[in-house]
Amino acid sequence: MYIVDYEINHFLGNVEEVFNFGIRENKTPAFLVNGYPVIWKNFGKNSILAQRYSKEVELFDEILEKPDYLKNRKIAVIASSGLSEIELSKPFVPYKNSHYLTNKVLSHIVRKWKIEEYCFCTYNACASIFPDFYIAKQLLKEVDFVILAFSAANILINSLPIYEMMGVCFKTEEPEKSSRPFDRERKGFVIASGAYLLVLTKKEIAKDFNFKVKISEFHWIYDSFKNNLFHLTKDGLKKLLKKFSLENLDWIKAHGSGTKLNDKIECEVFKEMEFFEIPITSFKGFVGHTLSACSGIEIALACESMKRNMIIKNVNLEEKEDNELDLIITNRKKELRRVLCLNYGFGGIIGGAILEKED
Repeated sequence: MYIVDYEINHFLGNVEEVFNFGIRENKTPAFLVNGYPVIWKNFGKNSILAQRYSKEVELFDEILEKPDYLKNRKIAVIASSGLSEIELSKPFVPYKNSHYLTNKVLSHIVRKWKIEEYCFCTYNACASIFPDFYIAKQLLKEVDFVILAFSAANILINSLPIYEMMGVCFKTEEPEKSSRPFDRERKGFVIASGAYLLVLTKKEIAKDFNFKVKISEFHWIYDSFKNNLFHLTKDGLKKLLKKFSLENLDWIKAHGSGTKLNDKIECEVFKEMEFFEIPITSFKGFVGHTLSACSGIEIALACESMKRNMIIKNVNLEEKEDNELDLIITNRKKELRRVLCLNYGFGGIIGGAILEKED
């Protein structure tokens, strides 16, 4: 199964614009901290930014033009969205208040592209992409292409105390240093919004594309048995990694959320697995944590990294969580043939995929 096309929509722009920002800058975009998340607390949901970034469907409109290669092809769609604009004091009115529906993005795509069959809505928090890969692999026995799409503009108003408890960085005196994965002075993750669209196909069709990335392995587990619905565990991550063939990795795209616990556990497990010679980075220093869309957005950015043979540095990394691991602090040009991508989510899901570049 191959990724032959990818695009994202983010505060910073499309996939190329986001990638270029990461190469060029060593900072968190200030508006991620003192703009988007904070407005929900300080200015309410009727502010201009809240209206703009709370509408998942609108995030898709700029990346949803149907490519010519999909015309007259049999297509399946797997799409979902994070919930948004929820206030529990309001009555739930299905269909009238369509923003409550996780399948609204799916509905938008199939209506715009006039697709009636093979339409699926799934949701697995911040690691949603990995179960979707399994469904896509089965669907490719019946169709030519599978579209994976997800949009997250989901600041749940009543969930803000939960985010704060987990260590979300809402305000800081230095907003440009707010998201700092793997740094000893990290304060928590920075919430962002975004959408992704990946196009998957089978080998016989992928050969006609100039650039393609093979999804050689993908696995996920639910580590939900130790009251750890909000946090990664060492045992869970080790169980996941043992499912992969981990030889000849050129880079590890870690989850790297910037929380005290997540980054510590990742470093401890990576050391136990003896990943000392493999560059390790997180995109969240400059992308923020796009919540339930992060796994797909980061897969798209990983594909762009493989296309350019460029690993973007860990943004804002000044004092490393671990000095034995190769937590890189400058951009690194390197041939990227085999890459491990990892993401974890609420509910105990832990997932990953190995991407391989083919000529």
